[in-house]
Amino acid sequence: MDEHEWRSFYNQLNWQLTHNRELNWVSSVLNLSLNDLPAHLKNCFLYCGLFPEDYRIRRKWIIRLWIAEGFVEDRGAETTSEEVAEDYIKELTQRSLIQVVERNEFGRPKRFRLHDLVREITLNVSRKERFALICNNPDVTNLGDAARRVSVHSGGQVFEPGPTSQQLRSFLLFDKHVPVPWIHTASSGFRLLRVLCLRYSILEVVPNAVSCLFNLYYLDMSCTKVKKIPRSVAKLKNLQTLHLRFARVANLPRAVTTLTSLRHLSVSNDLFGTSIPGNICGLKSLQTLREVKASKDLVKNLGHLTQLRSLGITG
Repeated sequence: MDEHEWRSFYNQLNWQLTHNRELNWVSSVLNLSLNDLPAHLKNCFLYCGLFPEDYRIRRKWIIRLWIAEGFVEDRGAETTSEEVAEDYIKELTQRSLIQVVERNEFGRPKRFRLHDLVREITLNVSRKERFALICNNPDVTNLGDAARRVSVHSGGQVFEPGPTSQQLRSFLLFDKHVPVPWIHTASSGFRLLRVLCLRYSILEVVPNAVSCLFNLYYLDMSCTKVKKIPRSVAKLKNLQTLHLRFARVANLPRAVTTLTSLRHLSVSNDLFGTSIPGNICGLKSLQTLREVKASKDLVKNLGHLTQLRSLGITG
């Protein structure tokens, strides 16, 4: 099979898995593997399908998304949700449902991907069960009409938020070319959203609607042009993760120190870091604090953050 024939086959992979008798056994085996998963683990695995094809998914990133969605079991006070999710990664790896492509210096998985065949089956199951919708072509024009989770990979500007967008739990944007007005319009309809990832978008201002997402657990505006986080962020009482890495925020508002559910705060503003004013002693659940600007108050209060596991200070 030459390159042209292989590319043609690959582009028809979904059809081939359904209609090609020689590949039926592959689909059957993978479906059996999925059906054998416990409900919480199946949800975690299906969520991996929201990432683009061949995407190298960071372990820490997907774990925080799973926790925000409520997929991770509570095993008591002695074990954190992050530790439970680490076990999920191990189990999915042992079942050969995910492929580890990079490990850290301790041998733990750092990044992984889905095999093309596995991913195609995953997307089919997600569609049938209305778990998630991948927007990667102009055939889909209404967001949220068919699923509780939406991931926009390309051509986002042709999509329209439907009336059921209010039921969405996760919205992930991977399309770097979506116009800013579209993002503002779409976000205004996400009433029950738990995960909002606008990483790599061309946003310069945080949409006003974000402060009204009272059920939000995860907010990611990394690699955007956002320079200021509004004080209204204090309304997000459930927020567990705030990612602003490689954005342009030089100073966080004092309101951030009132977000007592916050577990992971990652910020950066070039080599000088991002300043956090006020007293951070109230952030008792904080596990990650990365690329913040050093100050006397900050250093003095770090001792109160007894759950802190990852710290990065600059300046």
